[in-house]
Amino acid sequence: PKTKTPERTVSRETKSAESTRSAGADGAPAVDATTKQRVKPVSLPKDDTHPVTVVVSGHVDAGKSTIVGYLLQRVANARVKGERSGSTSLAWLADSDPIERERGVTIGISVHHLTAPESNKKIVLIDSPGHRDFVPAMIAGASQASAALLIVDASPGEFEAGFSADGQTREHALLLRGLGMSRIVVAVNKMDVVEFDKSRFESISQSVTQFLKQAGFRDQTIFVPCAAVQGVNVVDSPADDHPLKQWYSGQSMLETLESLGQSAEDGGETLPTRFAVSDVSKGINFGAALMSGRVSKGCHDRGPVSEGCASNVVPSGLWTQVIQGSVAPGDRLLAQPLNEIVTVKAVESLFGRLSAAVPSSDLVSIGLLGELDPSQLFPGLVLSDPEHPVSCTDTFTAQVITMPSLSRPIIQGTPVICHTGGWAEAGVVTKLVRAIQRGRRSDGDHSGSAPRRLRLLAKNQSAEIQVTLRRGAIPLTVFAECKPLGRVVLRAKGKTLAAGVVTQTKPDDAP
Repeated sequence: PKTKTPERTVSRETKSAESTRSAGADGAPAVDATTKQRVKPVSLPKDDTHPVTVVVSGHVDAGKSTIVGYLLQRVANARVKGERSGSTSLAWLADSDPIERERGVTIGISVHHLTAPESNKKIVLIDSPGHRDFVPAMIAGASQASAALLIVDASPGEFEAGFSADGQTREHALLLRGLGMSRIVVAVNKMDVVEFDKSRFESISQSVTQFLKQAGFRDQTIFVPCAAVQGVNVVDSPADDHPLKQWYSGQSMLETLESLGQSAEDGGETLPTRFAVSDVSKGINFGAALMSGRVSKGCHDRGPVSEGCASNVVPSGLWTQVIQGSVAPGDRLLAQPLNEIVTVKAVESLFGRLSAAVPSSDLVSIGLLGELDPSQLFPGLVLSDPEHPVSCTDTFTAQVITMPSLSRPIIQGTPVICHTGGWAEAGVVTKLVRAIQRGRRSDGDHSGSAPRRLRLLAKNQSAEIQVTLRRGAIPLTVFAECKPLGRVVLRAKGKTLAAGVVTQTKPDDAP
């Protein structure tokens, strides 16, 4: 007999709100503020096993998809179709996109969830591309993660190439830090190529540790040696007679991911609802519109200025979670920046229909009633509680860290492409607020010594700047209030200029 899951009742009744709400920043008509998300209390599933969401990043060909594929094969019992073997078969499991599987190159992000066999710990892996042309997709994946697995290649010359000034190992690490990531695990892959040489592992660990400390990672970084193709130290520790066992006695990669624990940003079902939309399709029985976290291009394109989004890329199938709050059938939510009310018809996970979804639930999608035509909906929308709506702005202030590869200083008037969540919007740096000494705090707080006047922003600098978007307001919040909606990356001409977190969502001189 099935055991009934314990439940707790949460009421969505709130105090009376103002009768009207002013129009949004984009000039949309006002929405009646008396609209409530939920009239009747809904029983939310009680689940104390919050999953840890890990983005897998690193230089191209470091073995990211191979590692994810091996974990899927061993833990999730995934099987390869056709005549494939070695790293090709493992990467085929990780790449859910048909084009990626055909070409053998990861061009988008794909999500995989597994449950550790012994601890029953839920782990969500977001496999991201390593090629510099697809950095926007990596940004989209990292924006939804609470921890990172950075893969480096121990092969002679390969680590040095990825760790060079133009290598993606450095850029990905700086992007992770700039996006507010504080927990990172470094997997030194392909140790079999160097015959599990201890000195090679220690040399790589020392170089990466020094760089991460300079980048602002305060927490102690965990290094795990492994060989994904052979499956050494990925799921199980090596045998006693294995060369790696002679000098390494730490945890396997899976055990390390299990030990990450719950992030401070996980949970939050009692907070105002926030659901970020990354894919929209038309349903038959599920609702007039199906909205989920599936990222199709790594960013939302509202015009020709969006860079890094290949229109011929097939969706890579990422499902996301409710960011905060809860979503249940019958809820009325405000879709921003459309400033329109939509009604939830059904909520569904990968395993079936749900009575409600909370941040600790499995990755979900929701079906809507036919109040809006699906053509009016697009990735990048944020559904929120009408009484406590997500803010929309076209001007924001952010604390950023510039990249070491920055060739030209950032000055007032510098044009940028702002990547945040599912958006990629053209903007301009309208103000250099202040320089900030590289901080000693984590979670995106780069505050340090007293501010000084700033005329330009060079490479490897931390500063507070103001950015104005050119084509209207988008959903954006202060990082301290909602981390997934408060991370930004500034790029131009295919290169990353800076990454950071939002500190203010109105002009610096606004009242």
